[in-house]
Amino acid sequence: MKFRFFILSFFAIFSSVIQAQEIMEREHIFIKNLNSLYKNPIQTIQVANYIFENSENDIEKAEALFLLSKSKMLQGNTVEGLEDLLKAKEILKENDAPFISALTLIALSKRCRLSGIDNLATTYLKQAAGFSKEIKSEPEVAIVKTELLLEQAIAAKNDKIESLQKLKQAERIAPGSLPALQAKTANKIGQYYLQFTKSDSATLYFNKAISILKDAKLENSSLHSVSLSGLGNFYFLQNELDASKAYYIGALELPIIENSVRVAILEKLSEIYKRMDSLALSQKYYNEKATLNAQIIDDERKVRSILFSHLEEEQQNSLLRDKEGYYKWGALLAGLFLLTFIGYYFYNRKLNREYKRFQKVIAQVEKDEKLQAPFSIDDTTVKSNKGVIIPEETEKLILERLEEFEKSTKFTNSNMNLSLLAKQMKTNSKYISEIIHTHKQKNFNTYINELRVNYIINKMKTDKAYLNYKVSYLAESCGFSSHSAFTVVFKSITEFTPKQFISFLKKSRKEKSATF
Repeated sequence: MKFRFFILSFFAIFSSVIQAQEIMEREHIFIKNLNSLYKNPIQTIQVANYIFENSENDIEKAEALFLLSKSKMLQGNTVEGLEDLLKAKEILKENDAPFISALTLIALSKRCRLSGIDNLATTYLKQAAGFSKEIKSEPEVAIVKTELLLEQAIAAKNDKIESLQKLKQAERIAPGSLPALQAKTANKIGQYYLQFTKSDSATLYFNKAISILKDAKLENSSLHSVSLSGLGNFYFLQNELDASKAYYIGALELPIIENSVRVAILEKLSEIYKRMDSLALSQKYYNEKATLNAQIIDDERKVRSILFSHLEEEQQNSLLRDKEGYYKWGALLAGLFLLTFIGYYFYNRKLNREYKRFQKVIAQVEKDEKLQAPFSIDDTTVKSNKGVIIPEETEKLILERLEEFEKSTKFTNSNMNLSLLAKQMKTNSKYISEIIHTHKQKNFNTYINELRVNYIINKMKTDKAYLNYKVSYLAESCGFSSHSAFTVVFKSITEFTPKQFISFLKKSRKEKSATF
């Protein structure tokens, strides 16, 4: 009996140890990805999806949703990122998880602040501060307090002294958290000093951030782009345009960069080239900024709508919990409904205007006219191979082969590049590049992208099944390697995102069906 009891006790203890190790491993994965998501958001999304699918409790699901949210927002997918954040908040209502609850509320506070909903941002920040007092783990306390102080510093931007105090507190705490947060803190302090003309201190902190990132192998991350942009701002203010331009271009060349940072850089580069009398380049960067800024504004409208809807839902729940405040909350709810109605009215007006533009685009498609990117032969991205002389017979033969290529679907190969096309045309890259430039009035990338977009539009127009596919599938079908790249190119050619285009195409089909 004693031996049997010993065996059972041993297995019980062994099982508990294994379970504890698994929990620690999952927590380690979460914190590790809090650090690495700034450099590899795509990988973080994959990890987060794995955590979510294999989660054993709601807290792990909330952690996965938080990682998904941060990674998506970093890639410019603000709407989906916010939705994931709100799902995490909802899950955490019934769970005792101060660490992830605090992080979620800080992220929501930032989102509300950026959308101009300051009261809600302040509420979430206070709630996060309350949760931070319940955290026991020292590394988790450092992470939350650093994030909290950075957000409080930005929220107190009208009080320079308080803002700097918060930043300095964050600087003292950050070394106990994550390298990414240390670099983020250094960047924030650099931006503060740059704003208030302490230029030498600003460069010191931006370079400190870069050093931290290099030591942590987080160079080429979104945080690195912020540091380079900060140094670009410094030299811009010093009117050292060549140095400023070099830092800005260096930032743009990084694989991960937040849209807000990219817009600011594009605007500065446009101004720099304008001062240098490079008007073509100035216009190029200005156009890129305008396109991206329009996308950001559109996303922000959707974000505000989601936040107001979420606020409305929270208020409705509050009404149910507190009958005494019925009239007060009822009046506020009525105001929100009025705002929603007004917003809906103006949104529909905008939608009608966009639909009229869509009808013009679809009329071109119906006439078998190919949609083209809004670039001209004067665009600086279209470079002629000066000095390239092509024999007339060779040129004619290549043009015939290009015509056959355009009728095929070979351009939907995601690996298609200038070298591969030259090989298929049985010629060299310089000849192909020159012929596309001369006869198509565009560069290779624009040429291929136009073929892909026109191909997928034709598919959507002729096969209604394509109207129900995900955007990621449509992107893959026509040769784009990523959902985001496809969306940017598609909008640049059609003036609509793929989702908008599909929505309008469905509406157009219904109208035609009703007519007949």
